[in-house]
Amino acid sequence: MLDFRYRVFLSVARHLSFSKAAKELSLTQPAVSFQIRHLEEQFKARLFVRYPNRIELTPIGELLYKELAHINHESERAMGKVMQRLGQAWGTLVIGASTTIGNFFLPPVVAKFKRERTNVVIKLLVDNTDQVLTYLADGIIDFAIVEGPVKSKQWVTEEVFTDELVVIAPKDYPHEHRGLISKKQVGEEPFVSREVGSGTRAVIDGLKVAGKPLIPPKNIILEMGSSTAIKKTVEGGLGLSLISRMTLEHELALQTLKVLRVDGYPIYRPISFVFTRGMEFGPHVKEVLGLCREAGKKITAQVQAHGKKQP
Repeated sequence: MLDFRYRVFLSVARHLSFSKAAKELSLTQPAVSFQIRHLEEQFKARLFVRYPNRIELTPIGELLYKELAHINHESERAMGKVMQRLGQAWGTLVIGASTTIGNFFLPPVVAKFKRERTNVVIKLLVDNTDQVLTYLADGIIDFAIVEGPVKSKQWVTEEVFTDELVVIAPKDYPHEHRGLISKKQVGEEPFVSREVGSGTRAVIDGLKVAGKPLIPPKNIILEMGSSTAIKKTVEGGLGLSLISRMTLEHELALQTLKVLRVDGYPIYRPISFVFTRGMEFGPHVKEVLGLCREAGKKITAQVQAHGKKQP
């Protein structure tokens, strides 16, 4: 296991916040600052750049974070294998997930697993697809589950389920009958989008009509890093957006947004596991993968059912 000082550094680097690290580690903020200051004295180098309201890793800090995260992950993996051989359910499982998956799909899966495996720690690293794949390449996570296209041959992928993307609009937005919106109308409206690097943005950028973008880049007036922020912005009347239907349970119940399909242009995308090639998994990882597959089948069935009726 890592020295305590290194574990403090990992927490601060992960949160980019001394106060959040202190809360996670059950320490006072001065105690966290003390450990980081002594670590910087040990290396004779700054690990963080301090600003009035935020901190950033220096290049040396980024290198240290990458190396320590990898060592910590491998250490916990080794300890888990030993404990499993001894017949004890113990260890840490780290899953990387793109934003929609981490916020809406995985929480009930993790809760189901934890009810049976209380001694196994699960950590979720939620970020956009590009960053999650970086975590996988660096050995920080056991596996990834992402919503964007994964083209590199360095990975092994497995489709888990099919997700549907729908257009969201303010609740008073005028549209064609039967919950549909024309391709022309979508292409003429201001649009709120996820940021470049996210799985949803990759799908948006790839949508074409007669060789031209369904959503012209010039129409994207705002980029945001979360589905929740996008939904609130669209509710406020700033424009349309394209979003996963699985994120809209609350809004559909309260009817705070209008949910539309593009007429004659259904939009689906695969949600996939991504594994490091040649990686061997322990029983806990296999169990979580099985729970994900089970939940994924239900979502695919729901998507197919929605496709046969109006939104």
